[in-house]
Amino acid sequence: MTAKELSILIRVGIDDLQVIKISDYEMLVLINLAIRQVNNSLCEMNSDLVEKDAVLPVNNDGYAELPANFQRPIAVVANSNILKPYSAGRRLDEFGYRITDGKLYVIGKEAALYYNHSFAKLMNMEEVLPVPDTFVDYLVDVVCNKIDGRPINNDIANLVQRRKYSHMQRKMPFCV
Repeated sequence: MTAKELSILIRVGIDDLQVIKISDYEMLVLINLAIRQVNNSLCEMNSDLVEKDAVLPVNNDGYAELPANFQRPIAVVANSNILKPYSAGRRLDEFGYRITDGKLYVIGKEAALYYNHSFAKLMNMEEVLPVPDTFVDYLVDVVCNKIDGRPINNDIANLVQRRKYSHMQRKMPFCV
């Protein structure tokens, strides 16, 4: 679905088919706002819809440039070790990493980065939405509520299956 098709659904929701209330530029800004909200909610839920991985080469200065769409780390692996995050004051060793100023600092030649990514920003109305079609109704609802000044419904958890943890057994709430 393109941003133009989504804007038509939104205009039906706010009764603005003649493009009087909201310009196309304002509509694009609101759609990007709603996409960012979906992205942030999915990251908070640890959804696999926003997970990516990359193998980053480490330069001689001991750091690798983070991907442009990097939002939050999930795990970093280097030298066959799952690394722990280190604070700025702690000296790096082969068991830790640090992320500062868009750079991943590790000891080693390369690092595998598993991370949450951000969806691409829409630049014009002809672009395809970067989110699955499952979220179209939610995006329409968010933008319509934003335009009308109503509170935004942040109940995205009902739209996303908990696929990541579906194989796990529930623990019993009591012991025998």
